[in-house]
Amino acid sequence: MTVADKNRSRPARWLGWLWPLGLLLIAWLIAPLRAGRTYPGMPCTAQADTVFSLASYTVLFIPTAGVLLWLSRRLIPIALRRGLRAWAAGLTAVAIGIGVVAIGVSVAAAVRSYVARDPQVRRVVLEMTATILLTPILDILSGGLQQARLAELTAVPVLLSLIPPFVSQAGALGGIFSSRITSKLQIGVITPSGRPDTPAVVDGSIVLGLSIVVFTMIGAISWALGAATGLPGMPGAWTLIGATLLAGLLVTPLTVLAGYYLAVVTYRFGLDPDNQGVPIITSVMDLAGVAVILIVMTSSGVLHG
Repeated sequence: MTVADKNRSRPARWLGWLWPLGLLLIAWLIAPLRAGRTYPGMPCTAQADTVFSLASYTVLFIPTAGVLLWLSRRLIPIALRRGLRAWAAGLTAVAIGIGVVAIGVSVAAAVRSYVARDPQVRRVVLEMTATILLTPILDILSGGLQQARLAELTAVPVLLSLIPPFVSQAGALGGIFSSRITSKLQIGVITPSGRPDTPAVVDGSIVLGLSIVVFTMIGAISWALGAATGLPGMPGAWTLIGATLLAGLLVTPLTVLAGYYLAVVTYRFGLDPDNQGVPIITSVMDLAGVAVILIVMTSSGVLHG
């Protein structure tokens, strides 16, 4: 114990050890509020979510508190005494250590999953393996499209802030539609046929209606933020909003078609559409969304190619 520690009062010393409990208490207080807002009108589900959250926070508290106390009482004071270089080296060592542990746990969990006795667990892991290998390729192609037009995009920087939410929301809409179609296939509401049944058409119409609102807001918010921050090369408000909405209306049918037929094809081949639908459709929208928005922005004069 240092001289400074001896001179501190007992409450201060207790506070130095017990302050992580305050974080746990805050998490406990937030858990029921978050569950109530997430599941309005569903008290049983909200209570189950609250219990699970409280248990999770409590289990994770011990290792988290240990790390926080080690950082606050050991690493950070030493780094401050030795200077910025030691601070950076210490944080780097912590990050590397956490990364090594995380990789080890992930590899062990993956190996354990492949040899699990439960056939359902093995099925999920095997089906997801192909999906995980495919989706990064689509994301790399999406990045390649943007890289090829990087000089033009940097001349209109508002597009660099518009593309991420655009492709994100396109993928989210596709994920919503794919999940609804998958659920209806699983419970027999629709049949896995090439011609969509009425419930599937209704779901597609809902997604199309949502897309009009979502992509209009994306265009409007992007323009407002760009104008407020004084970004160079700003297009007119109606030009940017209209081009964003047009790109959204073009990409949404692709989202609906890809989501529907992906669910139908995987279901017909005896696969679980839940294991392929959302990951593949979001990656497809990363690529298709970027391609469509580049084409529309170029044809509308926002992007000069």
